[in-house]
Amino acid sequence: MRVVIDDPERLVLWMPQGAMVAKLGDGRGRPTRDLVEAAERIFVPSPCEQLHVIERGRAHSVQARWAGPERRFQGWYINLQEPVRPSPVGWDTHDQQLDLLIDPDGAVHWKDEDQFSAVTAAGWYTSAQVEAVWLEGQAALGRFLRGEGPFVESWETWSPDPSWTAPELAPGWDVVVPELELEVA
Repeated sequence: MRVVIDDPERLVLWMPQGAMVAKLGDGRGRPTRDLVEAAERIFVPSPCEQLHVIERGRAHSVQARWAGPERRFQGWYINLQEPVRPSPVGWDTHDQQLDLLIDPDGAVHWKDEDQFSAVTAAGWYTSAQVEAVWLEGQAALGRFLRGEGPFVESWETWSPDPSWTAPELAPGWDVVVPELELEVA
């Protein structure tokens, strides 16, 4: 991802459509949504352009998403995740599986409730963590409904510098730094 803004309040990152992103694989080179049974990490092209607005200390990011060369706004994607923290190669976070989609017309959809339930049943989260994730999602939705934070900053009309190209992953991006490694409940 390319850094757009990095200041004490927020981190804003851009990823073009087609940039390679890591996904979980099924052991045969195909993407899978089954988090409990995932067997590998594979790389696939991003299906859309994304701008990630990450407010420091919040347990979610807000993504504006566009598709196609005409950059048709697809809506907002609220990714529930641990707060972003610095790492030797950039920033790290841990996805918490549950997300929110907000269509351009404002229709709201919870996403991946089944995945969140599966990993919860598998013991990945404590009951307190499960409650915190749901509360974070509800708080982020409330901010959208009230027109607060990234939702009033016109990010949906933002455009990257035309000279920007797809960024490359930094060497060592996939090495787990022991002090950043997460403990699973």
